[in-house]
Amino acid sequence: MGLERHLSQNLLKYGFNAGQLRFWLAHPMRAVPLLLTWVGLSWFALVALGVERAGAKGLLKNHHVLWIHTLNTIGAVLVPCIIIVYWHPDLLVSLLFMLVVLTLGMKLVSYAHVNHDLRVRPSPRSLPLLLSVPTTRIRVALTRRPS
Repeated sequence: MGLERHLSQNLLKYGFNAGQLRFWLAHPMRAVPLLLTWVGLSWFALVALGVERAGAKGLLKNHHVLWIHTLNTIGAVLVPCIIIVYWHPDLLVSLLFMLVVLTLGMKLVSYAHVNHDLRVRPSPRSLPLLLSVPTTRIRVALTRRPS
């Protein structure tokens, strides 16, 4: 209850700050590279999907898939960093953009690791066995009596 009252009092006292919106409308060319890069980030995810499909069909070897994923992830993080350094957008916009970029980079790494594990796995029937091994070892260790 106190937070809502505090926010409403600040809005009534200071008003809504729309300075960033006025800056973006006054200097639209500084926003264009970031907007284009933001839209272009989806291409890195599409490249990862294409690489995984090619790896699953056997068109690419496993180590080639890993190298392409590595280069794709580096590119997904490095290209926006270069654009931010070169164009010098506002700090708040840059931080928000880098938050999205780093989240995408972490998701690309996770996607590559999970699909690598699924590609290398010998057969679909072995997954329950792999998942049950640690719990079986724990059960055996708990049921043994010290001598």
